[in-house]
Amino acid sequence: MLGKFYEHKPESRLHDLLYTGVVWYVDGDIDQSVDGSCPTCAFKTIGEAFTAASDGDAIRIKAGTYTETGLDLTNNSVELYFEIGCTIDPATGTGLVITGDACKIEGNWVIDVPAGEIGLQVTGDNGYFRDGIITNGGTGLDVTGTGNYFVDLLCEESTAYCYNIRGAKTKFKECHAIGAGASSYGYYINNNVDTGVLDRCTSTGNVLGGYYINSGSEDWTIVSCTSGGGDGKWRDIDSNNTWNHFAYNDEIFKEMDIPGATSVNLFKITGAVKIEYIWGHVTTATGANTTGCDLFLYDDTPTTVQLTSAGGQDLSNLPANSVVSKTATAATALTKSDATTCWLSEPTGFIFAEFAVGELTGGGGTTYIKFNQGGAGTTGTIHWHVKWSPLTGDGNVEPA
Repeated sequence: MLGKFYEHKPESRLHDLLYTGVVWYVDGDIDQSVDGSCPTCAFKTIGEAFTAASDGDAIRIKAGTYTETGLDLTNNSVELYFEIGCTIDPATGTGLVITGDACKIEGNWVIDVPAGEIGLQVTGDNGYFRDGIITNGGTGLDVTGTGNYFVDLLCEESTAYCYNIRGAKTKFKECHAIGAGASSYGYYINNNVDTGVLDRCTSTGNVLGGYYINSGSEDWTIVSCTSGGGDGKWRDIDSNNTWNHFAYNDEIFKEMDIPGATSVNLFKITGAVKIEYIWGHVTTATGANTTGCDLFLYDDTPTTVQLTSAGGQDLSNLPANSVVSKTATAATALTKSDATTCWLSEPTGFIFAEFAVGELTGGGGTTYIKFNQGGAGTTGTIHWHVKWSPLTGDGNVEPA
């Protein structure tokens, strides 16, 4: 009997969630809008549903690409449900604005942002947003409202901010930020907003900083979050926030071709850091005359500080899988371990396991760990490793 009811009345809403308000329908594939009251008499555009809706209503949007501009949900307590495969793709302007309070968005939605524009802008308070992808544009998510909650969002390829967080008591859970390169931040907390949470979030490829908490923003909790490859240094300007189980790239790598009678930058140091070890494995056999090899710190003055004895090691004719390491004080040469024999490398005398390196600021303030070679050999490749941790708030190590 129930099956016949569905068969003869396809517009029935018995399969929908029930609301005290009205459920509106959007189907971008139909030729002409009807009244939006059922799936077979839907609106053609999201904007029409926004206009028709009142506080407490719901809107269901069929899969498809919607190229509308100026979408602004102004009513309160409206719930948007997107079928998987829904994309908002305007030619200009912000993709979607949520001005109303206590609104909700669910359902595997995508906003494809025009260059330099904002994907999702939330100015209302106490909303709930989940399962979305915001791609391209200048800023993925811009939030100024208070008490909003974001779950499982991905902002990718944003050129300025993946998440520009300007609303107090904002909560993020399992969100992800993939930057577009040299000018992007992952999570940028600013505008003197307090008391928010980032829980199990990730960032990668945001060169200006995966996580940045500007001056005046306090009582944020960054819990079990990670900063990945290509991220710049995370920053907490006032140091008034909690970083609990924060993970970052604490082992940095640099592939170096044998330079031949010159020096080459391996790693760039910002602030003060603690380095636990430096070592490299030979990936392509070194040639003859790879002599006079050492490591040192160098800044723009130029000022140098030796990490190993100057010109102290001959690395000629090392086969692949050999290891070069610093295991003792600066007066001691690099240790080399030839892959053709079994070997043991361990600290001697001075325990090298941890040592502090401060940034040299006499010149331009940029400090590098450099490899220097006296001999003219140019054959071979070494893959260098540095294990490190910060001593100051701006302490950072990155490949040069």
